[in-house]
Parts: sequence; C-alpha cells; structure tokens
Amino acid sequence: MAIPCSDVRPQVYIVENNLHVRHSLSWLVDSPRYEARPCASAKEFFAEYERDVPGCLVVDVSLPDMSCMELLAKLRAEHIQIPVVVISGYADVPLAVEAMKGGAFDFLEKPLDEEAFLRCISSAVEHDKRIRSESPEQVEFSKLINGLTDREQQVLDLVVSGWASKKIATELDLSVKTVEAHRLNVMRKTQSQSVAELVSRTLRARMASGEDRASSMQV
Repeated sequence: MAIPCSDVRPQVYIVENNLHVRHSLSWLVDSPRYEARPCASAKEFFAEYERDVPGCLVVDVSLPDMSCMELLAKLRAEHIQIPVVVISGYADVPLAVEAMKGGAFDFLEKPLDEEAFLRCISSAVEHDKRIRSESPEQVEFSKLINGLTDREQQVLDLVVSGWASKKIATELDLSVKTVEAHRLNVMRKTQSQSVAELVSRTLRARMASGEDRASSMQV
C-alpha cells in the first residue's frame, strides 16, 4: 500500500562519490522538512529507492559505476519519475542541455550556492508531489511517454509543437517516411487513436506535472 505523502518526510537522495561533498550536502538537506539519503553510487541509489515516498534525486555528473546520462536512461526504462538535479564541478553547456533533454529537472554547477540549492530541492520535491497527485490515467500515460525512445521523444515534442512531418524531417535530418514511422510508433506505444488525441493527452500530462522543462530545450 502506498504511504500517504503527508505522513513521511520527502526523501532527498544524494548520489555523490566524493565522501566530503556527500556528507556536506546531506547535512545541508537533512531537516524536519526532508530526509537526506546519501548514496555513494547509482547502484546504491537503485537498491535504496522507495517508490512510494516523494522526493528528488541529486546526482553528480561523474559517478563510478555509470554516467549521468546512463542513470537518466535507466530511470526512464524502469518508469521511475523522480525529479533529478544534476550537479557538476565544471560549466558545460552542451552537457547541461543533454541532461535536460534526458529528463533532468535541473542542472547546477559546483560550488553550490546553498540557498539556490535548497530552493531547487524544494521545487523538485513539489514537482514530484504534483506528479503523484495525478489521476491514474495521467500516471499511466506518463509511463507510456517515458517508454518512448529518445528519437520518438523528439518527434513527439515537435508534433505537440504543431510541426508538420516535412519540417520535423528537416529539423532532425531524417526522411519524411522515417518521421511518419516514428510518429506511428509513438501513437501505438501511447495507445492514441489520432494525432489530435496524442497532442491533447500529452499537453494534459505536462500541465499536470508542471513546466515541461526537458522538451523546452529541444528546439
């Protein structure tokens, strides 16, 4: 049985292989409002993650067992919708864009500003709570969207933006036939009977879960 969100402190998982940084962030986060869950690796996080408790995931871009992008892909594959805040020791705009496209909630550069970091945690946790308050139909549709491939996600974002197949093909450097095939796969996987239904359901799901951060980075 799912634990009511109001009965537990949200869990803030901090996946960081640097012991000093991991302890510092855990000390900063742990409070009557949040429970810090420090993890030394992605593997440890997946072993400890509690699906029924709201929260967020703070992850360093460099992990010993998998890359940040591999972790984001694994979250999608396992239909885990926890908001992910990626932190990095150096400024890397292409990496930040890639992480956002991969589903990250935000990207912060070290050294972290404590107040900005805590505001980000608060926003991420509230985002997770909103997702958990969605109707069962919205939750199921969000899972279907998360099951799409990266290319299908790109095509979906552009279809929702009102782009025609020819324009999408030019943007993604694909043939129109390939774009149409991806669009049909998206409709099949999301169990949508028409493009209009696909767009409508996608927009409702995004409105319910807050700002569509990842897709806004696409174009």
